[in-house]
Amino acid sequence: MNLAEITTGAPSRALLCSDFALHLRAQRGVSDHTVRAYLGDVDHLLDHAVRHGVTRVDEIDITVLRGWLAAMANADRSRAHAGAPGGRARTFFRWATHTSRVATDPTLRLGTARAAAPCRPCWRSSPSPASSTPRVSVPPTATPSTCATGRP
Repeated sequence: MNLAEITTGAPSRALLCSDFALHLRAQRGVSDHTVRAYLGDVDHLLDHAVRHGVTRVDEIDITVLRGWLAAMANADRSRAHAGAPGGRARTFFRWATHTSRVATDPTLRLGTARAAAPCRPCWRSSPSPASSTPRVSVPPTATPSTCATGRP
């Protein structure tokens, strides 16, 4: 399927979107709001691909996907929804592969986006009064030490 046709609103774009929306509703049982969110992200991905010289859906590769995800991450989005575009792209390409619209799924090589977790304290155990060897479990007298990042 030609991306130029998809992004200009030709019948192939309408067919692609309606088929994907039908799949989302019938096979996955998602709400209309969720369908709009999926279609919005797919539309944004296709526009990004065209801007980067891609002319066919099956030419979208990991580089285009990562560029699009980076653009989405830089957009004003909450951390709670940061991974949503990647999941929606995976769903779209899994469907497109299953329905033979693309030969291979480029999202198989995508990692999962994770927000940076705060550093948990590392525990330093103090020696037991009865012996000079540290306890295996964290004793009540343990104190947090500075972790590798230098944060307490």
